[in-house]
Amino acid sequence: MSLKVSEIKAAVSTLAKQNKEALAEIGTKIADLNKQIEDLLAGNSDPTVTDEQFEADLKQLQTDAQALADIVPGTPTPTP
Repeated sequence: MSLKVSEIKAAVSTLAKQNKEALAEIGTKIADLNKQIEDLLAGNSDPTVTDEQFEADLKQLQTDAQALADIVPGTPTPTP
């Protein structure tokens, strides 16, 4: 296969343009991913619990703890 110099120049020019476009797209995707990571980290400082079983267990634990607190006397009397 033989190519003319003009064909090689055109091919190189096309490839250079495609490489620039690809690098720009990769840069944009990396920036988007970095933003998503930042958002996830920022939102992770105090996450919301959405597990229904966990919430039910927590409510039951609160109820049980209150029931126990109701039957156990308050502050113990210090021994003289």
